[in-house]
Amino acid sequence: MNKKPKFAEIMKRYYTDETLGLEKPKTELPEEVPTNATGTSVSGTGDDSSTVPVPPKKKKKFIQMDGRMREAKKFVERIMTLRAKREEAKKRMGKKTEDEEMEEIKKKLEEFRKKRAKEKEKEKKKKK
Repeated sequence: MNKKPKFAEIMKRYYTDETLGLEKPKTELPEEVPTNATGTSVSGTGDDSSTVPVPPKKKKKFIQMDGRMREAKKFVERIMTLRAKREEAKKRMGKKTEDEEMEEIKKKLEEFRKKRAKEKEKEKKKKK
């Protein structure tokens, strides 16, 4: 069986050949290489967000919708037409409109209050 030579063994041949001009790689770092890291990952090096000036955000202008303004009138008109369309669609489908639903809720609430008042009166009579 033929074994493939390892990479290090192959490279030894090239390192010994002076005509190629290759040198064996050094395992030690030269002195010129910095050992300390700098940048945004290291605090206090000047690149973090605390030293970088951030421009203030511009405030949005608040436009008050007034009924006297032309744009506001168009907006309200559009909203009202959309609301009317929704109400008509509910009627066609047999659903109750918002006003009808509110009236029904008020009636149920009133009935509940009457029942509760009667129950309290009965409890008072039992206690006596």
